[in-house]
Amino acid sequence: MKKSSLLPLVLVFAFSFFVPNLNFEAKKAVASDNKVIDISINDQQMTIVENNMAIKKFAISTGKWDMPTPLGTFYIQNHIYDAYSQPYDLYMPYWMGIGGGYGIHGLPYWKYSWGNVYEGVNHLGIRVSHGCIRLSVDNAAWLYDWAPNGTRVVIHQESGTQVAITPPDYDGVITAQSAQNITLRPGESTEVWVKLKNTGKHWWYNVGDHPIHLATYKDADRVSDFGNSSWLTFNRPAIIDNTGVGYGQEATFKFTITAPTKQMQYEEHFKPVAEGHSWFFDPDLDIVWYINVYQPEYSNQWFSQSDWPIITAGDTKTLAFKFKNMGYATWYNSGSNPIRLATSNPIDRSSVFFNPASWLSSNRATAMDEAQVLPGEIGTFTFTVKAPLSPGTYDEYFRLVAENKTWMEDQGVFLRIKVVQNPDLSTTYSSETDLTK
Repeated sequence: MKKSSLLPLVLVFAFSFFVPNLNFEAKKAVASDNKVIDISINDQQMTIVENNMAIKKFAISTGKWDMPTPLGTFYIQNHIYDAYSQPYDLYMPYWMGIGGGYGIHGLPYWKYSWGNVYEGVNHLGIRVSHGCIRLSVDNAAWLYDWAPNGTRVVIHQESGTQVAITPPDYDGVITAQSAQNITLRPGESTEVWVKLKNTGKHWWYNVGDHPIHLATYKDADRVSDFGNSSWLTFNRPAIIDNTGVGYGQEATFKFTITAPTKQMQYEEHFKPVAEGHSWFFDPDLDIVWYINVYQPEYSNQWFSQSDWPIITAGDTKTLAFKFKNMGYATWYNSGSNPIRLATSNPIDRSSVFFNPASWLSSNRATAMDEAQVLPGEIGTFTFTVKAPLSPGTYDEYFRLVAENKTWMEDQGVFLRIKVVQNPDLSTTYSSETDLTK
């Protein structure tokens, strides 16, 4: 049940928030024009400008389509720490009124006897308010302290900013990035990259007094757990891929990361730096990858296989696959969890190439040739197929299984087997082993 008590200051409004009897005069405002709040409806973004420099950018939520946020130039007229809306029975933390019943505030919340319930942050970036400008509670708290009464607020429909901004010496925005969520085994490496556009005053160079490097961030200049010998240093993974990058042009950082031995979830943060000058200016510029370092007990990697065969109907042919042991468990060809080559796509299907003379069953082609295969070593699976009587081209998919334990990763390995009525001059298609076909 909701609490019946109200804060001493109650805002009464219909569709928009109304604060009566302010008699606000911009010429008597406390703030100077050095501070401006720029709001883009199209971008659902607030840009904080101080001394003609964009110092912060916040995701916002403005008025929904039938209750739009008004456009134009406004001024912050009052500050209310925790305003209350009687018609909607909700609270608006860090209210900053801009006139006409509209304001800037944190995500609204409702008070219950068992606690407060806030509107979800997933609404930021979407037009869902009754006309006010909503921020995350943390960002609203920061703005509440930064923006005194009289701070100019410019609200416009267009993307970007309308307030004149002097670009900083060095800055950039991310335009593309390799996949941010990565899973690696301990010691495994992979290449990552990020592309940025120059939004600063100065050109970017990869040589000279201020070369542009990618550096570890959060904490700045920390030694990364993912560094390797290809990095410039263990807190500088890469340099831009070309030199002489002007305003509006793009450059790419590309480098290799190597997973540490400790298995856990990591966040690797980076930011560009103009060496000997400064970090890139935008405080929200954060290049991050989320890396899960994990080695399963049973895991495999395709290594090689026989060429695709041509077989006369009813005849037999001996074939083989090789897989690398990528898990931490040793593979055995006998015992309680023997490693076997099984049919897949779907798993455990009965194969038309089942050879009762050698297969373990209609869905188990063979056990591993070797008695045991240690992690990092190669296991071989040799088996003989018997072609069906119906001619045609068949794709036979296989997958490794640790019996009574688990299936290993499905890597899509298969043999494309051509069955003919009469013997052909060749016995295989070619040496093609492209697993994507």
